[in-house]
Amino acid sequence: MSSHLVWPRSTDELVNRALCPACFQTLRGLRCTVCGLDLSSPLAAELLQASTDAAEQLNRRGLLIAQMRAAVPVAAPAPAPVPIAVPAATVVPPVAAPAEVSPAAVPPAATPPAAAPPAAAPRRSSVQMLLLVVGVSLVAVALVFFLIIAWFVAGLAARAIIVAAITVLVFGAVSLLQRFRLHSTAEGIAVLAVLLVYLDIWAIQANDLFGAASVDSARYWGIAVLLSAPLLLGWFRFTGMRAASVAGFAAVPVGAGLLAWAVATPPGQGVDAFQRPWLSAVVIVGAALVQLLAPRLGRSLARPHRLLAERVLVLLIASPAVPAAVILGLFVAPGQHWAPIWGLGVPTAVFAVHVLAGLRMPETLNRTAATVAAAAAGFSLAAMPIVIGLRASTETETLVWPVLVSVAVLLAVDAMRPRLFAAGLGAGIGAGAVVAAALVVVLCVLFVTFVARAPLANGFGPWRPADPATLQPDVVAVQAALVVVGAALLTAGAWSLLGVLRRRVIVLQTLVVLSALGCAVLIAPPAVAALAYLAIAACALAVLALPALNARIAPRAGSRALGFATLIVAASAGYLLAFDSLWLWLLGSGVIIGLLLGAREIAFASVLRPVLLAATVVFALVTTAMLPIATVTATGAAWSAVVDTRALVILVSGLLLLLFSVPLGRFAPPSDRAWALGSAAVVGVLASLTGALSGDGPLSAPLLAGIGVAAAGTAAVLLIALPANRALAVTRVFALFGVTPAFWLSGQYGFAALATAGVPAPRMLVELWPAVVGLLVLAISLAWELRSATARPNRALDRLLLDASAGLVLVIGVVGALAAVDGPAAWLVYLVAGIAVLLASVDRAGLFNAASPRHQLGWLALALGTAALWSGLSDAGVTAPEPYSVTLAAALLLIAVLLVRGARRDGAEAASASTAVSALVAAGILIALVPSAVYGANGSVLRPILTVAIAGVMLIGSCLWRAPLRATPLRNAVIGASAVALLVAVGARALGLLGVSSGTVSGIFELWVLSGAGILIAAAAALGGESRRLSTALVATALVGGTLLEIAALAATADAADGGLRAIPVIAALSAAHVLLSWLRPTSLAPWVPTLALGLAGATALYYLATFVLGVSDAPPFELATVPVALAWTASGAIRLSCTPGARSWPALGGGLALLLVPSLLADYTDSPLWRVVGLGVVGLAVLLAGLALRLQAPFVLGGGVVLLHGLAQLWPWLSSLYNPTLWWLWLGVGGILLIALAARYEKRIQNLKHAAARITALR
Repeated sequence: MSSHLVWPRSTDELVNRALCPACFQTLRGLRCTVCGLDLSSPLAAELLQASTDAAEQLNRRGLLIAQMRAAVPVAAPAPAPVPIAVPAATVVPPVAAPAEVSPAAVPPAATPPAAAPPAAAPRRSSVQMLLLVVGVSLVAVALVFFLIIAWFVAGLAARAIIVAAITVLVFGAVSLLQRFRLHSTAEGIAVLAVLLVYLDIWAIQANDLFGAASVDSARYWGIAVLLSAPLLLGWFRFTGMRAASVAGFAAVPVGAGLLAWAVATPPGQGVDAFQRPWLSAVVIVGAALVQLLAPRLGRSLARPHRLLAERVLVLLIASPAVPAAVILGLFVAPGQHWAPIWGLGVPTAVFAVHVLAGLRMPETLNRTAATVAAAAAGFSLAAMPIVIGLRASTETETLVWPVLVSVAVLLAVDAMRPRLFAAGLGAGIGAGAVVAAALVVVLCVLFVTFVARAPLANGFGPWRPADPATLQPDVVAVQAALVVVGAALLTAGAWSLLGVLRRRVIVLQTLVVLSALGCAVLIAPPAVAALAYLAIAACALAVLALPALNARIAPRAGSRALGFATLIVAASAGYLLAFDSLWLWLLGSGVIIGLLLGAREIAFASVLRPVLLAATVVFALVTTAMLPIATVTATGAAWSAVVDTRALVILVSGLLLLLFSVPLGRFAPPSDRAWALGSAAVVGVLASLTGALSGDGPLSAPLLAGIGVAAAGTAAVLLIALPANRALAVTRVFALFGVTPAFWLSGQYGFAALATAGVPAPRMLVELWPAVVGLLVLAISLAWELRSATARPNRALDRLLLDASAGLVLVIGVVGALAAVDGPAAWLVYLVAGIAVLLASVDRAGLFNAASPRHQLGWLALALGTAALWSGLSDAGVTAPEPYSVTLAAALLLIAVLLVRGARRDGAEAASASTAVSALVAAGILIALVPSAVYGANGSVLRPILTVAIAGVMLIGSCLWRAPLRATPLRNAVIGASAVALLVAVGARALGLLGVSSGTVSGIFELWVLSGAGILIAAAAALGGESRRLSTALVATALVGGTLLEIAALAATADAADGGLRAIPVIAALSAAHVLLSWLRPTSLAPWVPTLALGLAGATALYYLATFVLGVSDAPPFELATVPVALAWTASGAIRLSCTPGARSWPALGGGLALLLVPSLLADYTDSPLWRVVGLGVVGLAVLLAGLALRLQAPFVLGGGVVLLHGLAQLWPWLSSLYNPTLWWLWLGVGGILLIALAARYEKRIQNLKHAAARITALR
């Protein structure tokens, strides 16, 4: 065996014992699996010592080189780190003598010249590398195109030679790569080789070589693929290429299936729609047995392999054929009765071979395949008699024996299951699926028969006796019942012989129950059938509920589950059949209620006791709801002779609530009563929300509903008051919340009953009823809290819920009063509701010193009282705002005084009282002044003058009066409220003036704007820097408010000249304010106030330009609006530069100069007047010179750029006249030559460009 030497990548690999010393691959034993070096040789220890010495010498060599470079510094690359790294995986050619290594075997990197380190390779240009890659790619593409063109242009012989040559070359390349141990590359090309094999097969038929084009495609491909399998497997045997083994094993079932498809139809016969796919599926499943040869073939290799992927692939290919063979076998030769014998028998035999072969191999894959095959075999064998029976029988012939034969097959498989567990389990699954499907069909037949004979489906006439002629069972139903009975008897006999009857008693009990239910279907009279089903349900309940019967008949969980199912099914069937007549339905409903109550006594169903009681309540209420329609349907009476359904349900629901609101001992513990109460309450609420009640009938429906709701309210009172109901915590919550709506709703039903009787209640009483009920409940709630000094559990929660229920009713009353436009008692409703809410806001600590947040409800009481006052004033015809607002403001100020008085008694509440007082005072000022301010927008000027004067005096006075109000929330509240009132008064009056005359705005408008802004600025000055935030807010409000009003005036101005006369002074004033504030920098204002002024100037300018300049012919120059803003911006930037030595010119001057120059520059490319052309040039040049003189970057760059572009814009017509006569491609040629010249000297140009950029960047 020739030796192979590989140079290590580092000296660490020389001494690493986990690596092969020859090829440096990971060792998995004493023999290397890559190069075959045997390390069990006695020379292994000497080899390790030699490797260790070599590593030490190489490390010493690298250290010496490093010391030499450190002693004599030269412009050379840094030495490589130790250990020395050399090119990886450099394979040494094999030599003749393994004892010594030829000098040619040493890698080039291992023998560098000793005199000096190797010179660094010249750094290659990335552009050159890109050209190389592109060139190689183009050559490759050209080669591909050449081959494609050669294929289509060449003749048949040339194409055959090309295909054969390529295939041989690829196979030879794979073998050569495998010889050089390049396994991964060889495997990758092997995939291409396999693909070429099948491309050759296609090419042979496509080119009609050897007459292949005349052969049927399926036959040709089947034979070719089958022949390729041994070729590929043989190649795999000699080369070990897994691609060949995968393709070879997969080709066997694929080729066999194609060949079977081709030969499936005998000569002279028509094509059967199912015969071809059936035979192909069977052959594919049979051919899948080839996977059993894979382990033996894998063991014969030099490196043994399990070939698990090949086996899995073959089984995956065959897996869709397994169900296809079975399903298609059901339909093969549909005209022959006995065709399923071979249609299903042949697949069964093939599946049996798989089972026998798989059971002999202990691997998991074989066991799994055998189990699946056994399941398919069991399914086919069990389905065979059923399919034969379906083909051979008619509608009148019996179908019992095929199903019973399938059951017998399942029992036979069950008998052999202990001996062949895996196969028996799979076969049992398959046969069981067939039997289960047959039993499901039988049960469906019985169910359809039951439905067809039920009164609800028989003519759609419930509570009407059905025609006896339609109730006779048909032959199919009788056969279905016989199948169930026969299956039960056959199963019982077989399991008795096998001795497994006791272990499978649950299955036998299931069959017995199905037999009983199936036989009951055949009973013709509905009454007898219903009683029979109810009797079966009663027996099931007795077995489950009585301990003696339960222990004897249903000791296991499965039996109890069967008992539950029997109880549910039989009870449901009996109840459905009971709809045959009214008396039978009432009897059945009573039995169902008894069964539900009796089911609560089942021991293992104790957790369901509350649910069953709730179900009983719901069922009783549903039966009550169905009683009127049942009576009308059964007796033929008119609807006017029966009671309204909703009223009856509400009545019964209320009575049930009243029943379960008292303790009932063991029959209904608290948890059971909670479920029953919840069910009854939900049904009652749904019934009351379904619509209006009918007044017809022997009894008044509103009266019955009112009695029911009153009973529900009484039940809520009992739940709240009785100590025994304390355990019903959740139920008491709903009772507390629902007691008030219940009594209110009972009154509403009472009013409806009086209206039905012809004696309507007074309208004032009807409107006042919700408020009165809420007032009474809130009074009782307060008295209930104050009656005892001892605290009871959940006292706060009880009152909260009771107050919430009363509040809901009060909301209903108030909303009703709002909806009744012409109601006579609206103000009285508001007043009563306000008193009620005032009671709710009081607790043991009083109103103003309340310990809980409920005293905040006093504000709601105040609002309701105010609503009552305003409603009365409105009814009296008062239109002035002061009677409405001043009274409420006075009330708020009075409350503030009372809060201050209460806070003096308790020092801990002083802070909160101060905040509350501040809020009240602010609200009082706003309520007193804002309505008058809004109302003063039009009409007499006296009202807005007084409002502005009062607000201004209060604002300036609060800013000046520091001694008692210094830095307190109250002072801030007065300042804020006065400022808001001032703004509203000024803004309302000023905006009101805009509508006096269209198109112009009078000078009085300016007077109002200046007065409002002046008062705000005066107030800020009066503060004297005491509060920077407050002073900033006042000044900012003055600026923003004044600007918005001026913009509104601009919107109302139609003429462009008038708009300019108004906008330009505003822009100039705001710009001047910006400059002044930037120069003064007052400490009492925030630093962003100058920016705000500039932004407002810009916003005004934008609005002016968008409205009067842009898109308007003969518009004034836009510089009138942009230049003031730009100058102000630039001036503030200059101030900033002068005050801040380290500031840069771009943030300070860039924006202002850009706004000054860029808009005019953009307009320069249109038809600009001479003054703009000259002015832009002069200003741009001045900015450029100023930048150079002051060494500022922003003016220099902007000025230079503007001057350059401005000159280009002016010279452009002459450049165009020069360009047009010249050929366009000459310009491209000149440009290309320039680009090439620049590219030749690009390094020098880039250095020059960097130098210029650095000089510009050095500017400030």
